This record gives sequence, C-alpha cells and structure tokens, in this order.
Amino acid sequence: MVTCNGSPYKDAKIKIYELDTFPCSLFNLFGLWTIYMATPKRLNYYVYYLLGYQLCCIVFDFGGAIIAFPVFSFPAKCAFIIGMASWIGVSTELQATAAVIITLSMLSILGIAIFQRQQSILPTDHILSFSMKLSIFVHFFILGHPLFITFFVVYFFFTTDSDLGTRQALQKYPELEQFLLQPSSICADSSFGENVATLPLIYLAVIIIVGLYLVAPAYLSLYAQRKIMSAKTLALQKKWLRNLNIQVFLFSLVIMVPVLWWIAVYQLSLINLTAEKNGDYREEFNCFRDPATKEISFVFDKLSQ
Repeated sequence: MVTCNGSPYKDAKIKIYELDTFPCSLFNLFGLWTIYMATPKRLNYYVYYLLGYQLCCIVFDFGGAIIAFPVFSFPAKCAFIIGMASWIGVSTELQATAAVIITLSMLSILGIAIFQRQQSILPTDHILSFSMKLSIFVHFFILGHPLFITFFVVYFFFTTDSDLGTRQALQKYPELEQFLLQPSSICADSSFGENVATLPLIYLAVIIIVGLYLVAPAYLSLYAQRKIMSAKTLALQKKWLRNLNIQVFLFSLVIMVPVLWWIAVYQLSLINLTAEKNGDYREEFNCFRDPATKEISFVFDKLSQ
C-alpha cells in the first residue's frame, strides 16, 4: 500500500506487506510436500504437473511479491515497482519483463495441468481427445506462449517514451505526482496508450476461451458418466466436483477482480466521468479511498436522469 504522505519506500505498510509474503512462500513450500505425498499413485505422472504448478506459485510469491511488485497508478497508464530489486537498482524494464514471464509461466503450467487432466477424463473416442503427438504440440504451445507475449512487453519498452508519458500523465493527473515520479515508475505515452489498455483485454478473452475449452468438455463428460456410477462413486464425485468448483471460483476471482477494475478505469472511463461531475480529480485520488462506490453511484445517477 502507498500512503499520501512520504516516500513509499519508507512506508511501514510496504515492509509489513513484504514480511507477510514470506509465510505465503513457506506455505507453498509445504504444499510441494503435500502434493507429492497426498496425490494418489494411480494418477501417475500427473503429480509432476501439480508439482510444477506449485513450484511456479512459489516463484511467483517470492519473485512477484518480494522482489518486484508492480503498483498501477490508475487511471494514468503508469506503474511503479516496489521490492528488493528496486532497492538494489535493477532497471524497471528488466523487473517488469521478469514479472510478466513469471506470471505467464504460472498460468501456462496451470493450463498444461488442466489440459492433461481433461485428456485423462475424456473418453478415447471423444472429438477433443487428442493423440499423443497433438498433445505434445499443445504442451509446447502453451508453455511457449509466455515468450510470445514477452516480445510485446519488450517492444513496448523500446517504443514508448516513458519521460513523455510521465509528463503527459502529470498534466492530466497532477494529484498522482507522488506515484508518477517514483524512481521505478514507467508510463506509456499517448501514442501507445490505447494498446496498453486493449492488449490485456484481448489476452483475457483468449484465456477465457481456452479455459472454457479445457473445463467445459471435462465437466460434461463427468456428468455423463454419472449414469453408470454406483451410489458410493457418485457421492465421491459430487464431493470432488464441489471442491473443484470452489477452487475454480476462487482462482477466477483472483483474475477477474483486477481485470474488471482495469476495464472500469481504462475502457469505461468511470473515474473520468466522476471527475467531470466534481470538477477535478482531487477527491478521487485521496489515496484511492473507496473510488468504486463513487463511480458506481455516479453511473446510477446518470442512468436515472
């Protein structure tokens, strides 16, 4: 968290946040041992997919939270990075690129694990049941896509003028000066601004489509198999599906909440509408205190007119 007064690097809340991430890393390490010991032997090598995903989560916790954690300066198209890497002088571009690779790698190994589980659930004669060669191709495609996305991140750093973007953001949002002038801050200039707001939404749409492809056929197949299940097996499946649904919901929530906020700010421009009503941005940028309530109430006011 960043307060309104003082440098964020000296703020006690940041230190508390970083200390809080350390126990999370320990819990994830314990998760490695739990997965290895508790995964049924009949799942064979599927346990290695789970271990790979858990390992990526540990790297994400340690790298994305402790070493380099991006803080977006909404609604300006800027962000600054806090963490150990900033303290020792690692360039913002390198930190951001590493953060993207770590995050996408975690999503990739999760996608591979779900795909492998889907293939084991689907009947062999199902239209989406792939051959061994095609499955290997899908593995390489999903695991390799972070490098493709990272190319656009590197392209952004080479083509955008961060100094110009900072000046433009300061002119439009002077109340964010403390955020925009951080040593590790980087801003998109106006020529690149629309792409910065749109590309994550395109990627989200792809993730949703791929996720539906992976999950929906497996669910339909599992429900179809209930006709031939015994009462005991059916009860176990219902319990397993209930736990799975909770996990999918929580994981989706973690992804969707920041994305919906991104859409509200950059695509719907709700903060801009609120500012037009109040005449300036000063109230909206009071450390981002309860901005969503103000935005939503203003939208309802507009709709009721």
